[in-house]
Amino acid sequence: MGAQVSVQNLSKKMGHVQALQQVTTLFEGGRVHGIIGPNGAGKTTLLRLLAGLLHPDGGSIDYLINRQPYTRAQIKAATGYFPQEPSLYPDLSCMEHLEFFRDLYGLPEADFRPRAQELLAATGMSPFAGRPAGKLSGGMYKKLGLMCVLLNRPSLLLLDEPTVGVDPVSRQELWDLV
Repeated sequence: MGAQVSVQNLSKKMGHVQALQQVTTLFEGGRVHGIIGPNGAGKTTLLRLLAGLLHPDGGSIDYLINRQPYTRAQIKAATGYFPQEPSLYPDLSCMEHLEFFRDLYGLPEADFRPRAQELLAATGMSPFAGRPAGKLSGGMYKKLGLMCVLLNRPSLLLLDEPTVGVDPVSRQELWDLV
């Protein structure tokens, strides 16, 4: 059976706007799922609900492994959320960002160093490990944001338009990384 995320009758209001109403779906583990719709359709709201950044007004989200529910701590540890515009600190270098996320995730140093080097190499960012985020191109900035999300090897990866605004080469590199 594996991992699943089951969404039942999910509703969310943002101010006076009904962002989601009675959404029901099932996300099967080991597959890529896409959420498609026009601007304002609630795609980002749904992803933020799945990531636990927002709480639904109605309905439920159940995270299951082999039909057993995840605990709140397991959901947090297993989920990686990449927003449309990653929030990075302009004065911190690429490596300092990875170290910051290492601390957030509580990764042991023995696991962190090889993973950080793997991600830097996979993105072609190794030569830029010491460059501040504020001095990166748009594509490099997005790669850094994605590296930070992937550092913890999340089981559930939520991507909110990760390649918008980047050149075709960087777009392909981002998808190759995912």
